Amino acid sequence: MATRNGERLLTRDDWARAALEAIGEGGIDAVAVDRLATRLGTTRGSFYWHFKNRQDLLVAALEMWEKDGVTDVEAALQAVEDPAERLRTIFVTAFAHPIAADIEAALAAKAGDPLVAPVLQRITSARLRLLRRIFGDLGYGEQECDVRARIFHVIYLGHGQARRATPDVYGDVGYVERLMEMLLHAGTRGE
Repeated sequence: MATRNGERLLTRDDWARAALEAIGEGGIDAVAVDRLATRLGTTRGSFYWHFKNRQDLLVAALEMWEKDGVTDVEAALQAVEDPAERLRTIFVTAFAHPIAADIEAALAAKAGDPLVAPVLQRITSARLRLLRRIFGDLGYGEQECDVRARIFHVIYLGHGQARRATPDVYGDVGYVERLMEMLLHAGTRGE
C-alpha cells in the first residue's frame, strides 16, 4: 500500500468504489467530487490525480461494477463443479448484498443515459449467458434455459427493489432458499 508521510494514498479504485457506493445510496447524481473527497477524507487534488473529470470517474465506477458483477462472479464459479451449487452460489451471493441491488436500481433508473445504457446491456447479456449455461448443465433444453435465465434475472431485479422497500419482509434467508428450490425444481426438463 502506497503512503505519503505515513498516510495511505488513495487509488483510482478507491475513488471508483466510493462512487459506486454513492450511486447505491443516491443514484448517479450523488456522485459529486467534493462529497466523495469528504467521504474519503481527502481533497479534490487526489481526485484530479486519478481522473480528468466526473465522467471519467463514472466510467471507472461502471467498469468496476461490471467487473464485480460479471467477471469476478464467473471466475469464482469456475471452482464450483455442481451446476445446482453454482446457481445456489449466485443466488445467495446476489441476495446477500443489498448495496448491489441499490446500485442496480439506481443504474436501471438511468437506463437511457448514454454512459449507463451500454454497460447495463453488457451486464444483462453476460448474466443471461452465464445463467443459460448453468441451466443447460442442469439438463434443461435450450428454450427452457433461456426462459429460466430470464426468470432468474427478473427475480433478482425485483427482489432488489422489494428488499429496498421492505427489508424486514424480503431479507429472510429462508425465503431466498425457497425461491432457489422453486427455480431448480419447477416445470420439466428438456423441451
